[in-house]
Amino acid sequence: MSEQQQTKRAIGAGFYWVLALLVSIVFSIVIFFLGILPLSWCFYILAGLAFLLAILGALSSKFYRSKLVKFLNLLLAFILGYVSIMGPYYSAKLLKLFDSFGQNDVIINVYVMKDQSDNLMDYQYASFITGMAYEESACTYALDEISNTIGNQYTTLDYDSIYSGADSLYRREGDAFIMKASLETLLTSTEAFANFLEDTKVIATYILKGNDSVIEGSKDLVNEPFAIFFGGNDQEGELSTLGRTDVNILVVVNPTTGQLIQVNIPRDSYIPNPAYGYASDKLTHLGVNGIENTLEGIGDYFGVEVKNYVLLNFTTYRQVIDSLGGVSVNNPYAFGFWDNPSVWFEEGPITLSGEDALLYVRERKTLPDGDFGRVMHQQLVMNAIMQKLTSRSIIFHFGDLLRGLDGKFLTNIYGRGVYKLVQKQLVEGTDWDMISYRIDGGTGGAYCAIAPYQELSVVFPDEAQVELVKNEIQMLLRGERITQK
Repeated sequence: MSEQQQTKRAIGAGFYWVLALLVSIVFSIVIFFLGILPLSWCFYILAGLAFLLAILGALSSKFYRSKLVKFLNLLLAFILGYVSIMGPYYSAKLLKLFDSFGQNDVIINVYVMKDQSDNLMDYQYASFITGMAYEESACTYALDEISNTIGNQYTTLDYDSIYSGADSLYRREGDAFIMKASLETLLTSTEAFANFLEDTKVIATYILKGNDSVIEGSKDLVNEPFAIFFGGNDQEGELSTLGRTDVNILVVVNPTTGQLIQVNIPRDSYIPNPAYGYASDKLTHLGVNGIENTLEGIGDYFGVEVKNYVLLNFTTYRQVIDSLGGVSVNNPYAFGFWDNPSVWFEEGPITLSGEDALLYVRERKTLPDGDFGRVMHQQLVMNAIMQKLTSRSIIFHFGDLLRGLDGKFLTNIYGRGVYKLVQKQLVEGTDWDMISYRIDGGTGGAYCAIAPYQELSVVFPDEAQVELVKNEIQMLLRGERITQK
């Protein structure tokens, strides 16, 4: 081989190494400015990369004819290039996840019986049933919009509960019923109006724009204790910050001590409702007046400021758990699913897929302790999820998790704060100590703030348990070490 040919081959081998070097520089800039990995990890990665480039440089100089050396340079360039592109992509997706504040617009419907006209113009002289006593702003807005369409020759019948209003519609005392859409599930959960949506139809819908201000979540998730409310329901469709919560979990975290308290609260717990002058109501009803009302009610009840929330559907559990490769729980007793004999959960350690976990946390009819047992199962699955989320192995499921969560939940948790918490976990590998409680109590009937004239089934929380949890939370916030009671 001539000297000229050897020079060309040497230059060709050097080109591949220079390509790897240039991509390495881009990669270095990306990981530093991305801000996901801890700074110490970035230095370790770059030190290893520099060492690898030095070796490849020496090999490229000495074995410039080797196809293997060229391949190794190209492989390094490809891997670093891929990470340099996908890193910002996943970073943007993560921040997008924690920018899902949700809709707080109020949807107001006008309902009539199925056999009535569906043309609003036919109701110019009709009688509209309203709930000014409990939803003045929504009813006033809807009536103003109705007046713009049909004039103001109509009359109104005002009631102080949705049940009285619905009853008036059924009795034909009024012609049309104005009600917020978020109250539908509350109304249909009673035996008297279980078929309300089948018996009626909507002839007009109005949207009252909500407050554009967003509840600001905790920004420092590394140095200061914080509380998160996890709320969920088993409905499909678009999530909203307005609506009932069937799952209610309060999590208080002290990142400096590595401890957290998880409190599962029955949905029917009888607690003060801030939106109704702190009159007693079901916990699940607090969400009808918005997530702000739920956070305030939960915070007041347990003596802790709750700034952060995560709202999701039960079906989100399925995506999250499948993204994590399933979860394992220690099932306290064997049971089946009430309407599917083929579903059976053995006593002892079991591994749940997303679909299995969804059935596991929804069943209550076959359980010896009913809804209290369901709350316990929700807690077991939540613990298993949190153990996986706080382990270092989460990095291997990161992409699947982002895809599984995309558009499936609403939160006001500060994205950059999550970055810093992840960095802290990667560096310290904290073995989080999770203290878990669930509030039990007695069941009975009581009048609720949102339904003052109809006795509903409620749970009266055990006062001793509530007091214990409140004391434990205060100790955790002060940085004191707590143990499972």
